[in-house]
Amino acid sequence: MPRSVAKAINPLRHLKRAIRRSAPGAPPGTISPPTPTALPTRIDVTAYSPKRMLEEEDIDLDRLDQIGQDWSVIWIDVVGLAATDTLTQLRERYRLHSLVMEDVVNVGQRPKVDEYDDHDFIVLRLIEPGVVSADDAVAVSIEHSEQLGIVFKEGVVLTFRERPSEHLDPVRARIRRGLGRIRSSSADYLTYALIDAVIDHYVPILDILGERIEGLERQILTRPAPSRITDVYDLRYAVQTLRRIIRPTLDVVSRLYQEEVPLFSKEIKPYLRDCMDHAIRLVDAVDYHRETSNGLTDLHLSSLSQRMNEVMKVLTIISTIFIPLSFVAGVYGMNFDPGASPWNMPELQWAWGYPFVIGLMATMVVGMLIYFRRKGWLGAG
Repeated sequence: MPRSVAKAINPLRHLKRAIRRSAPGAPPGTISPPTPTALPTRIDVTAYSPKRMLEEEDIDLDRLDQIGQDWSVIWIDVVGLAATDTLTQLRERYRLHSLVMEDVVNVGQRPKVDEYDDHDFIVLRLIEPGVVSADDAVAVSIEHSEQLGIVFKEGVVLTFRERPSEHLDPVRARIRRGLGRIRSSSADYLTYALIDAVIDHYVPILDILGERIEGLERQILTRPAPSRITDVYDLRYAVQTLRRIIRPTLDVVSRLYQEEVPLFSKEIKPYLRDCMDHAIRLVDAVDYHRETSNGLTDLHLSSLSQRMNEVMKVLTIISTIFIPLSFVAGVYGMNFDPGASPWNMPELQWAWGYPFVIGLMATMVVGMLIYFRRKGWLGAG
């Protein structure tokens, strides 16, 4: 098997990174030690009320206490999960369930929502696509799939991310500019806005995948080559990864909308319904891309088979044309002496014998080409 094909069949290469897990037999709520790839923990705070806001980056827990609770909403964004002592203090400070922080540091969670007494815990996935140029199309691969943990309490929202990213920047920009109703709403609206931002960032990735599928389909039809199978497997893995993320995300939004979650007010339900509609459209799109990408394998094999058939047809036609010519040349190459018998190739003594044989061969070739074309074996029938 070629190395490129074997590399494509091993899609886990996109996600080869250490994942923190609790030791076997560890008690529930254990915060595992950091992995070598875990980034240092940084705390950013955005606090706001209808008339004012406060934004500070990379603060310590003492400064977090000084900010106080004199705000409508406090958004604590924790980036990097290396400092387990800081995470433990945050858990104690905001009285979070021990299982919440365990799920925060075990970053392999699928999208879900857990309800506790006075807070909810939501897990979503952030995707970092790797986009490179590939011929006349766009190749996409899921380079990183990171966990976003959202803890939602009355007046406080905590987000936990593995590394800095731009996925939540639009929400922070809306708070700075005071756009919409976010500054005049409570923490449940901020939670909705974060979920909506995560779902919205899936849209351009799906658009890239759609363009790549169309481009690869054109390439397979116009220029089929064995090396295309690598692109097909990469594309199928990217679509399957997105599907494993988007479908559970729809379940999360559907549960928040359809079930009675006490911390979400009735005023937020219409926004959650709109968010659920977006997620449903994404699921439909990713299912369509999945079916199309799965069909690319059959299309690739069919194109290669059709190209091989065309080559074999041309070779067969050439062989068929030369078979009667070889027969004629073989007959006149038998060297029977016409002087021994008048029936031994008398045309060898004829002045026009050679032009006659060449003309006969040319007539046979033209006649067969006309017959093949009328039968549809050569060009249009």
